[in-house]
Amino acid sequence: MENYENKYFPEIIEARKCQWPGLEDIKRFFDRMVKEFSGLFSYEEIGLSVENRPVYCARITNSFVPDTDKQVIMFIAAEHGDEKSATGTVLKIIEWLISPEAKETVDKQIIYLVPAVNVDGYVNGRLLNSNGKNLFADYNYDGLPPGQPESESIWRVLEEITPDAFFSLHGLSEDWDSLGYPRTWESTDVSFTSQYERCYNRKFIERINAAAEKAGYMQDRGEEDIERILPLIPAFEYHSFPSFEHYACSVSYCYNRFHSLSSILEIGPVASGFLRCREILQIGNGTWEYECYPGYPNRIITCSGIPRNLL
Repeated sequence: MENYENKYFPEIIEARKCQWPGLEDIKRFFDRMVKEFSGLFSYEEIGLSVENRPVYCARITNSFVPDTDKQVIMFIAAEHGDEKSATGTVLKIIEWLISPEAKETVDKQIIYLVPAVNVDGYVNGRLLNSNGKNLFADYNYDGLPPGQPESESIWRVLEEITPDAFFSLHGLSEDWDSLGYPRTWESTDVSFTSQYERCYNRKFIERINAAAEKAGYMQDRGEEDIERILPLIPAFEYHSFPSFEHYACSVSYCYNRFHSLSSILEIGPVASGFLRCREILQIGNGTWEYECYPGYPNRIITCSGIPRNLL
């Protein structure tokens, strides 16, 4: 198995074997990246939480390459505040992006990364925000902003950047073992309590899953394991959300609003999440089958270029 040890945060290698970095640690990390990699890395405070904690968003690209024709992608983590392995994955992606190995990616793409959306929940170990709301499910199809300040801050960025690809990272809570679960499931595009997220292109999802499985991290298949993964879990009644006509999660919002290539990642070990996210970024560097131009295959996968009466 390959070793993906973090240079700046060695304590976040594997979930359940570490002390996760606090928000202050993440800010110090970001400040260090700005100082050492000013041509690649910048960040800003995009909003405040219910308890007035800042929500930070990093931006990574080669500033010496014009932004024209660059792909735009966004990763967000910890919409559920206690899912710390998602935050660890974002930090690991950042470490890779500022390395020489990622030169092609930062030359061709603009990458936005939010390590923790639900910053109050992150600090307090809570899935919901301080108003008791599920930020993942705080979006709508009516053209109105979300109801919570944290998700509204993400919404404003999305409306500005109109991403080609958008990914919401989820993961382990700190009390996973104490809840008595026999193992950690991992999947791409299927959230274990979302009843209407499905893989819209098997080849795309399979390529992402294969990147983790090659290193020994087995992945659940949503379409094959649907009865095992998707039914509601009584202990997580607030994790799920009703499939009302006007309500959306962040992923389905981006898909419907921008035809973004959008997906959910459930992450156990940080190394597995990193491998899958790196594969996503590398897909954006190439040309997808049947496409004419390099970049994320929005037109093919989301069918945004095909009249709906022909679908």
